[in-house]
Amino acid sequence: MALSHRPPSHFFAAFYRWNIHTQRRRPCVIASQCALNITRSRDGICTPRDYHATRPLRQQDQPERKVQAENGTAPNELVQGISGRGGQRILRPADAPQEEAATKQPSTDEHETQHELLDPELETEKLKTSVRSLMRNVPSSVAVVTATCIDPDSKQRLPVGVAVSSLSTVTLDPPTISFNLKEPSKTLDAIRAADGRFRVHFPAADGGGAKAVELFCRGNHADAYDLRTKQLKIVLPKSSYKNYPSTTTPSLAPQLWDDFILGAMECTVTHELPVADHVILVAKINTMENKKTNSLTILYVDGGYRHPKGDTIYTAGRTRPLSDNEGVSSVWDFPLFPGIKERQHYLEQIKTMVKGNPAYHDTPSNKESYRQVDANLPWGASNLGINLRALIAECRKELGLSDGLKPGADSLPILSDFYGPLTPSMINQIVDRAKKLVAMDTMFLSQHYAVFMAQLGVSPGARDILPSDIMQPLREEGLAPPFEPRRGFTERGTLDITKAEQIEYHLREHLRRMTYDAALKLPFESAMEAIGEKKITAIIFKKARSRLLSQTHPALFAAPEIDIAGEVTQEEIRLVICRLINRLHVHSQNDFRKQISMDWCETLRRLGVNPTITGMSVEFLWGKVKHLYLSTRKFREFPRAIDKMLEPWFVWNVSWDDLEERVKQLIVKNTLRATRWSPKDRLAAMGLHWEATVTLPSEDALDGKVKQPLSQGHILETLVAKELKKHYGKGTEEENECIASYLKETYHFDVTLKPTVYIPGASPSKSSSDEMREAMMASLSVRQEQAWPEPIQQSYTQPQTVVPRKREESWKVQPGTDASQRSTITSKRGRRHVVRSAYSVSGESVDPETLRTRYLFGRPFRKSRRGDGEREG
Repeated sequence: MALSHRPPSHFFAAFYRWNIHTQRRRPCVIASQCALNITRSRDGICTPRDYHATRPLRQQDQPERKVQAENGTAPNELVQGISGRGGQRILRPADAPQEEAATKQPSTDEHETQHELLDPELETEKLKTSVRSLMRNVPSSVAVVTATCIDPDSKQRLPVGVAVSSLSTVTLDPPTISFNLKEPSKTLDAIRAADGRFRVHFPAADGGGAKAVELFCRGNHADAYDLRTKQLKIVLPKSSYKNYPSTTTPSLAPQLWDDFILGAMECTVTHELPVADHVILVAKINTMENKKTNSLTILYVDGGYRHPKGDTIYTAGRTRPLSDNEGVSSVWDFPLFPGIKERQHYLEQIKTMVKGNPAYHDTPSNKESYRQVDANLPWGASNLGINLRALIAECRKELGLSDGLKPGADSLPILSDFYGPLTPSMINQIVDRAKKLVAMDTMFLSQHYAVFMAQLGVSPGARDILPSDIMQPLREEGLAPPFEPRRGFTERGTLDITKAEQIEYHLREHLRRMTYDAALKLPFESAMEAIGEKKITAIIFKKARSRLLSQTHPALFAAPEIDIAGEVTQEEIRLVICRLINRLHVHSQNDFRKQISMDWCETLRRLGVNPTITGMSVEFLWGKVKHLYLSTRKFREFPRAIDKMLEPWFVWNVSWDDLEERVKQLIVKNTLRATRWSPKDRLAAMGLHWEATVTLPSEDALDGKVKQPLSQGHILETLVAKELKKHYGKGTEEENECIASYLKETYHFDVTLKPTVYIPGASPSKSSSDEMREAMMASLSVRQEQAWPEPIQQSYTQPQTVVPRKREESWKVQPGTDASQRSTITSKRGRRHVVRSAYSVSGESVDPETLRTRYLFGRPFRKSRRGDGEREG
């Protein structure tokens, strides 16, 4: 059909999609009034204006309108815009009924016209794809825009914001910026409600900055607010902040106070320019906050984040909420320390995830796809000894595709034999395997370090293993050449185990020349540059950072600062858990956020635990605590989630007999350290929660029982002292000296004194009452030394009148009074009070009734602060 024969309606519809964006829309009267009211309420925000670039397009459109007028029909009479689903506009002739338009079959000519009308749409889609492909490769800056917003229901301020990649400066006179937002937008609504005021943050080009950007790319809803509050240091200013005037800004927008925020701006909107479904905002900069640092801001290119120098920045996908990890988040439902069963279950979950997403298995040789899969896992696959490359290759085979592996790599197993913290016995097994391989062929030493370790069955996620651990035994057997501390790359350029050992030597020397604090904060990538190596080689030593620091700064990782090291026992595992949980302050959100942001290895060192311990995965425990914190909607639910996690490891209530048995086993297994551990450590080592209670009989309780907290009073300390006295003489000489020193310093009791044996003799000059008195006193002395702190029998004598002293001393016995006699003293009112017979325990005068009371209720003897031998209150 010729162009001149086309109906005017079809001719107009062909250009409608473009003209709808270039012509000014005509709102209804009600909409105009609403827009007028909104404009008046926002001071300084101009009304929407069109681009001047659309004027030539409208001039070009005028001949087409003349053609339509020549055909005798005006455009507004030919087309009627009806809103359809999804906001689309359905174009129909104005004189055609809707029912006929829905049921009438198109003619042959109309079919041809419809096919012809699809051509411009295809061209437009091709243009969109081309523009999108080009602009993805154009780096753009990234900023986080926040605005104040109050929840209408709870009346609380919300951390509303969005990450934008379109921010740019317009002019410096006055300083002005611009960016665009897509409608509808809660952030845009919040900016308009705040009279156009908002705040812009500039994240640094590191993992923290990428995390901040990711958190503000999730939209504005309850879950997003919860994640932002938990993972970022967000301050929600209020106009009533009198104690903190520095946090109050004119915009009252949420402020990010993290270290990876390099600068911030307070801005006010001056212009709004609507373009299609976006709105361009032009704003004036009011104030500027900038950190004095040489760090660069983050860039966004090709769907990811990069440093301006070109390095890729990976986001922390392990901190995502449950719904974002594609069905593999149940790894946090595993026991506190996963075993073989949980490892196999996690493997099956990863396979399901890879098969369900074509992006993960379509390009097997692409390293970025492997990194993307690992980044989307809540727990790194290599931490459980899972070879991700071999796993994806197996998934491709099951899907009928080629494995895509290089020759020789197809023989590597999916599951490694050695992963996680390696015990000394595991390292010996690895060395034995290396000896067998090198004895067969020395060419194994020339393989790439990662390939050679995979041949030995060692996962890349194995902790605290160094190249020297393998090369030194090989050198002793004559299977490896002598060590040469060379620098720089080899001619082959292969990072074999020999070269890795040389890098280890120079890295250790570099860290030894630094202070511990500087070495702790130093990124290993920067350390590689300092010693003249490539940054990529840092990946070999990242898992062994704690061991390198312990070797270069041994004074900070030795006794007495460290009391738990090496392969830990079950008692030590519970003790490490107790110290970590108490250090994190799970009942205080502010304190918890400060502690959880620290490196877990440094936290262990400060708690007296060597970070290189084996037998437990502290890294998994740390990650699970983070997951519980992020997955709980309210912080008050977080401590309960922690207690539920610890239920298999600790008991909350015990009986008296069970408590005595646990204390006995503690003293037998850990005699030396039981005298140095705190009450919480003792309870944890015995398998009791640090807030555990003991059930005691009571006449006041309805059920005849009462629960006494073990963390209060001296029940636990008294039982420990009793078991230590019983154990004295049964252990080694070192244990006996430790027990004697502990009892002497804590209770002023000398356990080394031998009991006095009383042999009665007949004397005609003594009466029977005198002999009975001497026998009772001898029995009293023997019981004191043999069965302390068991209750001691009393001996009664005739009362003795004591002359009262001064008023403040009238309740004390005068010096020189026989402590074995029953005495009386006179109070300040002249009454006479009986003082029961007393005895001396290491220079301290204590009556037997007080001793019995103190033993039953856990009140030990302590030396007075004044040092005069008086009893402690």
